[in-house]
Amino acid sequence: MPGKLDNKIAVIIGGGQNLGRSIARLFAAEGATPVVVGRTQAKLDAVVDEITEAGGTASAVVADVNSVADLDRLVAEVTAAHGGFDVLVASAGIFLNPEFAETTEDEWDQILDINLKSVFFAVQKSAPVISARGGGSVILMSSVMGVKGRPGSAVYSAAKAGVIGLTKGLAVELGPLGIRVNAIAPGFTLEPDQEHTIPDFIVAEMTKGLPAGRPGLAVEIARAALYVASDDASFLTGQTIFVDGGETAR
Repeated sequence: MPGKLDNKIAVIIGGGQNLGRSIARLFAAEGATPVVVGRTQAKLDAVVDEITEAGGTASAVVADVNSVADLDRLVAEVTAAHGGFDVLVASAGIFLNPEFAETTEDEWDQILDINLKSVFFAVQKSAPVISARGGGSVILMSSVMGVKGRPGSAVYSAAKAGVIGLTKGLAVELGPLGIRVNAIAPGFTLEPDQEHTIPDFIVAEMTKGLPAGRPGLAVEIARAALYVASDDASFLTGQTIFVDGGETAR
């Protein structure tokens, strides 16, 4: 049975862990060749091994997405190895929770750089290559925190709100190049390694009053990314999809 991403090359920034890892595994199961990107070779190799052991194909590129020079090198290496790529997932991120009155300039820069600035430049460097392949899909990772606030979340919320705005602007700008740009905004989600390690009282507090009554799972975010990346979403662009168990409906 054909996969939804057969013969697609998908660059997954942040693919060595967390949501990126789950997205890479599902994309490979649906016929894509993921190129997982991150700063730690061992984590990337582990994901590649998981995919190949399951019968898929994948490769890894070590890069610091905060470095524009590394992004240039990443795009050049993937183009040399695969002739370009069709899908970009910008899943790298950092969550810091500094108190408003104690937030330092370095913390501000760190949160905005990885969660917003690096996203913009990853798309800027990737767009010509995706367009040259006839177009494709760009998926940015936002958060429910982009539209909701919590104590200590001001800077993170600003960055994730920026991703939502960036999604709209880039969709308009890159549409003529055949590139769809969308964002996914997860709610409280457990990664595979967290499903049995986060204390029950924390899970209960984070899901209190949530319509779904439970936390999300990383694979559920990956399924949304699969839809957005595939031709099933061929008329979808400029949108942010909230996969949040109903949190933003409250």
